[in-house]
Amino acid sequence: METSVVQKSTFGDEALARLDAEFVRSGPLAMEDSILQQGGVRLHVLVDPSKTKTIGKNFARPDDAMQYLDIDGVDRVDGLAYTDTLNFLDLPSRAKYVLAEGDVLVSNVRPNRGIVTLVTPRLSGAIASSGFTSLRLSDGAQMTPSMLFAYLRTAHAREQLIRRDRGSMYPAVLQRDVLDLAVPTIAPDLTAEVESEVSAALLQQDEFFAKLIEASELINGFLAPYGAPPSPLESDRLTIDTTVVTRHAVVGEGGARRIDAEFFRSEYEAYHAHVKELGPWFALGDRFTLFAGRRSTGDGPVWTLKQGSLTNAGINWTAVGLEEGDPSTALIEEGDILLASTAHEIYYVGRKVDVVRAMPTEIAKSNQAVGELMVIRPREGVVPRVPEEFVAAFLRHPSGLYQVQRCIRGLRGGHTYPTDLAQHVIVPEPDQKWLYDFEKFSADAVRIRRSAAEAVASTVAKLEHKLEASGHAAGGTQYD
Repeated sequence: METSVVQKSTFGDEALARLDAEFVRSGPLAMEDSILQQGGVRLHVLVDPSKTKTIGKNFARPDDAMQYLDIDGVDRVDGLAYTDTLNFLDLPSRAKYVLAEGDVLVSNVRPNRGIVTLVTPRLSGAIASSGFTSLRLSDGAQMTPSMLFAYLRTAHAREQLIRRDRGSMYPAVLQRDVLDLAVPTIAPDLTAEVESEVSAALLQQDEFFAKLIEASELINGFLAPYGAPPSPLESDRLTIDTTVVTRHAVVGEGGARRIDAEFFRSEYEAYHAHVKELGPWFALGDRFTLFAGRRSTGDGPVWTLKQGSLTNAGINWTAVGLEEGDPSTALIEEGDILLASTAHEIYYVGRKVDVVRAMPTEIAKSNQAVGELMVIRPREGVVPRVPEEFVAAFLRHPSGLYQVQRCIRGLRGGHTYPTDLAQHVIVPEPDQKWLYDFEKFSADAVRIRRSAAEAVASTVAKLEHKLEASGHAAGGTQYD
């Protein structure tokens, strides 16, 4: 049993504001005292909260597209941030911070997970959740954003946050808790070393996204002759669109089994005819098996994939959490394509598509997926093989996305179903040389992504070692 005998003042300036024993654990307290005694300062000395910009209701027009960053959008391994594109009107109520280059974001929720990210030019102007504390350094602060980012990812900083946890079922900290952290003085030579290594890792993160953009440009070029069917939300017709539909097309063998007029817009059939004229093609169900995600029955812990773990740049495995189910279930497999098949608005249906790659071993052994995800699995023995990355990229492109959205059933938002997508989404098929080049872009992106993650982890481990050598010993808290 760990025992700490402390003064009443240790609980803070507000008398009896908190009395939880974890707040005054001797190990973290000794570490903070060591940092401050050797010239360190509280974080609030280094940052200026007044410099952080927040949004208001008139910040943008309702239909302006915004990049939004939530806590689940940050990979806790190395802090890489993935944003979602949302209309301003659809931003969640917790949308708060307008990000600028150099901001450091720290998750207030479950600080034991160590979710910290540094805003690069790629994220400048994005909107971040109030679930973060946004830190912008003061003018003249004896700290750089890269060093602050690296330090806040160390066990030394995380343990201080855990000490300040408020609540047990849903542990979280407040902004003032984050600003109260003790930050050590870092020697100039170590600062320069960490700066260099963090900068190199962030350049690799940018290179990762650049590779994805190159792959996107490649598929844009391939699909240019095909064009795209109309969005279900738009029409360029100046007159009423009238389509005569036969009974057989509705209820006959192979019929759509639906009577909604939007599905039968003549432009979709015209698009399909155009695709078939230009070259090889296949219906999605010819090469893939489609089924809806499902939860298993049980009360054990199972890794559960949700739409929040999809980024359009690869699954964020650190956003996959444990929920109740049958631990023997392994629904999702390497190579599956996961598609967001349900949303509250038509616009968002199908806008997240990722291929399952580099699945962590523990998740591969036991996993499930919510029903709002559709699983698109390659059929065994199909020749020639069509790379899953190409199909996922096609489904993200308007050529595929609008075919998916055409299949929506429901009035507000709605659902897409496996049988509809299997039958009514057709995919133009590139030649094998083109597919080889496209796969290479994807493989290079994965390699660069892995290298960036390893670089950040190595830098943080080096900084932790130096802090330990300086006498600032972390208390050995177990993190999950």
